[in-house]
Amino acid sequence: MTTSHPLISIVVPVYNVAPQLGRCLDSILRQDFRDFELILVDDGSRDSSGEICDRYASQHPCIQVIHQANSGVSAARNAGIRRAQGEWIYFADSDDWMEHDLLSTFQSYLTPDTDLYLIGAAIEYDGHTTFVTPHAHRYTRMDEALVYLYQKNLVGVPWNKLFRRRIVETYHLTFCEALNSYEDELFNLEYCQHVTSVSTIPYHGYHYLTTSNDQSLSKRILTHKERKHVAGLLYDAARKISDNPDYVAYLGQKYAFHIYDSVEIYYKKAWPAGITRAEKREFLLLCYTLLHENDFCSQFFPPKRVWVLKLIFLCKHTAYIQLAFQLDLFRIKLSKWLHHERI
Repeated sequence: MTTSHPLISIVVPVYNVAPQLGRCLDSILRQDFRDFELILVDDGSRDSSGEICDRYASQHPCIQVIHQANSGVSAARNAGIRRAQGEWIYFADSDDWMEHDLLSTFQSYLTPDTDLYLIGAAIEYDGHTTFVTPHAHRYTRMDEALVYLYQKNLVGVPWNKLFRRRIVETYHLTFCEALNSYEDELFNLEYCQHVTSVSTIPYHGYHYLTTSNDQSLSKRILTHKERKHVAGLLYDAARKISDNPDYVAYLGQKYAFHIYDSVEIYYKKAWPAGITRAEKREFLLLCYTLLHENDFCSQFFPPKRVWVLKLIFLCKHTAYIQLAFQLDLFRIKLSKWLHHERI
C-alpha cells in the first residue's frame, strides 16, 4: 500500500507506445515492493496510449496521469519530477519492462549515506538478449565511479539509476529540453556533481528494448555543430566532478572518441539531407582538428602527418576513402589503448 509520501516515485514518459505500454505497466504493478507511486506522463500521444494510462489509473490508486502537449521526453520527465513525492526517483521507459524484484533489490541496498544507486540491464536487441551487470561496490570518489561506469556503458541512461529527490530539488536539476540527444547523460553528470557516494548493484532486472529500426522521438542524427556542442557540454559537466589528472585525461579521451564517433556516423551511415560537399569538408576538418588538438589524440596523430591529413580535406570526394582508412586506423589504436588502460 502506498502512502502520501512513498519511498520511491516512478516516472514514465509515454508517447505513442500503445502496443508495449501494458507490458511496462504490468511489470511495475507486479513489484514485490509496494511503497511506490507511479507517475505516467502522456506527452501528447496520437495513439491510444493516453487512454491506456487513464484506464490503469482508474484501477490502481498508486498511479497518477499527467497529460500534456507533445514537448519531448525531457519535458515529460521534468513534469514527473515536479509531481514526485517519493524520497527517491526512478525513471523507466514506456516500451521497456522490469523483473518483479527490481524495486525490492534497490530497497535492500538503501543506506542514509549513499546518494545514487545503479543496476545493470538486460539489453533486448532484435530478439537477442545481452546482460550488463556491474559489480557490487560502494564508491566514495565519483571520478573512480564514473570511469568504471563509462567502461560498463552505464552512464548515459536514467533507467538504471535511483536518484535522491532531495538532491534533484535542492540543485534544481532537470533534463535539458533544448537537447534531443545525450540529455540523459548530461542530467546524470550534473546529478553526480552533488553526490558523495554511489553504490553499484550486481543486478540486471531491467529489460531495455532497442531495435535496428528504433524510432524514438528523441533520436535523430545530429549536425556536426550540434555534436561538437553536446560533446563540450558533457565534458564540462564531467570535468566539474574532479581535478584528478588521470580522470581529466580519461575525459579528454572520451571527448576525442565522441568526435571520432561523429565522423564514423556521418561517413559510414548517413549525412544529413542536403549537406553540401563544402559542408562535409568543413565538418571533417573540424573533427580532425579537434582530434589533433586533444592531448590524448596527439599519440595517434604525430605532427609530421598533420599536413597530409589537411590535404585530404582539400581533395574531392574520392579522397574520403583515404579518410575512412585513417579513421579506421585511429579506431583500432584507440580501442587497443582503451583495452590496456589503467586508471
